[in-house]
Amino acid sequence: MKLTIKLSKDEAQGFKNWTSVVKPDQVAEEDFLKQIFFNGIEHLNDKLQKISEEVMKDAALKEKLAASGINIQPVIETP
Repeated sequence: MKLTIKLSKDEAQGFKNWTSVVKPDQVAEEDFLKQIFFNGIEHLNDKLQKISEEVMKDAALKEKLAASGINIQPVIETP
C-alpha cells in the first residue's frame, strides 16, 4: 500500500526540518516514516478508547442508546 500526504510548502519544509533533527542516521527514511505513521495510529486508537470508556460511564447516554435499541455490553478483558 502506498499513502500520499499532500503538504503545503511551509508544512513540507517544517516536516523536513523536524525530520532532520529527530531521525536517527542509521534509520532509513522509509522506515522512519512508517514508524511515524504507526505511532500516530496507535495514539489515535488510545484516544478513541479513552473517549469510548468515558462515554460508557455516562448513564444518560447508555439509556438513550438502549431506548434506540442499542444494548451496550461491557467488554471483559482477559489477562
